[in-house]
Amino acid sequence: MDEGVEIYRALAHDNPAFLPGLAGALGNLVACYFEGARSQEAVVISEETVEIFRALARDNPAFLPDVAKALNNLGASYLEVGRPLDAVAAAEEAVETYRPLAWDNPAFLSDLPKALKNLSNTYSAAGLHQKAIAPAEETVAVCLTLAQQDQAGALGHLAMALDHLGIHYREVGREAEIQATWEQASVGLSTEDRQILHFLRSKL
Repeated sequence: MDEGVEIYRALAHDNPAFLPGLAGALGNLVACYFEGARSQEAVVISEETVEIFRALARDNPAFLPDVAKALNNLGASYLEVGRPLDAVAAAEEAVETYRPLAWDNPAFLSDLPKALKNLSNTYSAAGLHQKAIAPAEETVAVCLTLAQQDQAGALGHLAMALDHLGIHYREVGREAEIQATWEQASVGLSTEDRQILHFLRSKL
């Protein structure tokens, strides 16, 4: 895997057209480093991947989703090496990158909950439990929108988002709000979808 990265690095040095390939190879290398317990090296590679995609996105906004994904991976790398505040910064930037994409192009809307959930989990890992609430609530709101649009699998994602929000409510002593949150989400659904959501909740 390292050899493949070096080949792409040499190609990209002579021809910028190979930069996306280099960034993709680096992303694969990060995954291998995680599996091999090489977390410090994963951080360095993750940072390089983000910088490459940022440079590409400056000339071509089509690379912005790649920037967001790379930032999420970078945040995970930071958590692995005990740098929670750096992880928070990366996760926040990932959400801020995804959010305008999602609302301008519905094709990206399904990616936004993943980034929001990652942000809420990162806040929690950093001990910022109160801050974890807002992105968890936004995750529910986006998933509800997707469910109302009858997107495939959206009800399952909504159920998981509500369960995830409940976890964060418990962390800050707001258990009493969990039931109301499920009920409020159900109001915007058809009778059939409410029944499905209730069934899904019973399986969580």
